[in-house]
Amino acid sequence: MSVLVDVTGGARRYHPIFSFVATSRVSSTALRPMLVPKASVFSTPTYPSSSVDVSLTQAFQRVCTDDSNANCNSFFPQIWKSAVILWNDADLPVPLAFNTSATTSPISAADSINLWNIIAEMQNEVGRQLFVPATLSSLPPPDVNGFSRKAVLVWVDSTLTGFAGYTNWIWDGSLNMLSAKTRVTANAALASRSLMKHELLHALGFHHTCAWATVMGGYGCGSAQSVTKSDAAAFTLGYQTRRTIIASAPTTTLGDALRGEQLRETSVVAARTGIGATIPFAPLSAKQVFFGGRLVSADGAP
Repeated sequence: MSVLVDVTGGARRYHPIFSFVATSRVSSTALRPMLVPKASVFSTPTYPSSSVDVSLTQAFQRVCTDDSNANCNSFFPQIWKSAVILWNDADLPVPLAFNTSATTSPISAADSINLWNIIAEMQNEVGRQLFVPATLSSLPPPDVNGFSRKAVLVWVDSTLTGFAGYTNWIWDGSLNMLSAKTRVTANAALASRSLMKHELLHALGFHHTCAWATVMGGYGCGSAQSVTKSDAAAFTLGYQTRRTIIASAPTTTLGDALRGEQLRETSVVAARTGIGATIPFAPLSAKQVFFGGRLVSADGAP
């Protein structure tokens, strides 16, 4: 099979051609397109030997159309159309600790047990260890925005309004997740399966969806109590994509793939160092995140 590329102008288009193509009709640029699987095949303790249809269109389907709302996003964040931003495989499991210096309510041993039982279920659902217990004193001290390098911090903040939980995350110039923080309004939230799995998937880099039954609902659809089979399939696809990019960067992007589902196209965006973004909850914290004296990219969601 050959791949014909239209390069005369406008968006690039990729067409599978089951015949020989004249040299004059083919781009002279070497291409490494990545095939888009129609199904995600995976096995986890909760979902053994699973095969789930996966659609990039659904994964990038936004939950609303208000462009002024930073949370009108999709399970695969819109930024993934040009670069897949996740924790580096080598960083998993990510240390997770309670921010005992920032919490507005003491976090008890029972609270900790509740949360770690939920995390154990979540890890069985996605099929890999995601977090490892840590203490605040064992981690780099949190910065002024509450981020600890290469860690996830969780605490109770009774001053939050509007939602029961909020998560913010930042990434570095190499497009690796750098840190995340999850705040909940009350201790009881730490025992909520739906809420904590939702927030901790945010802490891993994923956003909202209404495209399938999900624990990542919102903005018009409800959230399931657990990570669903479709959530696990999309999680697996996200990490498979990232590994492929790192191993041998394709010449095209996920955004290009959305125009022709038969090929996935991803290229690493270079030199993001110094590019900043505002945290979408301006009333709750600073609008820019400086980590170790450097401005880093940021996102967040309830």
